[in-house]
Amino acid sequence: MKPANTVLVSIKTFSDQNLSVMRSVLRSTSQFLEIKKVSSIYRVDRPAESLVSLRDIRKEEYLGCYALVFMANATVEPRDLLGELQDVERRHQKEYLHRSVSINLLMYGESVVMLPGLSIPHPEMHLRPEEIVLSTEVAGEFRHPVLNENLAKLAQQYEGVEWGDFFAQGRPLLDS
Repeated sequence: MKPANTVLVSIKTFSDQNLSVMRSVLRSTSQFLEIKKVSSIYRVDRPAESLVSLRDIRKEEYLGCYALVFMANATVEPRDLLGELQDVERRHQKEYLHRSVSINLLMYGESVVMLPGLSIPHPEMHLRPEEIVLSTEVAGEFRHPVLNENLAKLAQQYEGVEWGDFFAQGRPLLDS
């Protein structure tokens, strides 16, 4: 059996049933990942990224969602893991133009992967407070393999910046 790699994955929910969607996503991912740590859940309210493609017409001026990051062990290759995560995401979508959940593979060990449709580490994780700050809760000592910087140090740029509010502990989602 291939040795496990530590991965970081973010979940954002845009549903009126945020916690049940997160719980369902975590349960689905635990079928192929060994979940080790789960961050707090934050209610995110910040300006959204600019529109970069026609696919982004669903985005609004502000990003309003609930977010968490979890650390897990993976024994599959990055491309296969991304496929599994995308399958989970598709199963949790409600409508074509309305995303009820977004799942991002943020890091895969210390790997740097640049393939069509797959970039590891996630190219925007350090620019999104809901990903970099929550990543530090579960893996603050990790180093970003491209920026060669500690995740906790990268998250410092968001100290004092309003981007979201603590909502709940994430770990109980796995227990219920």
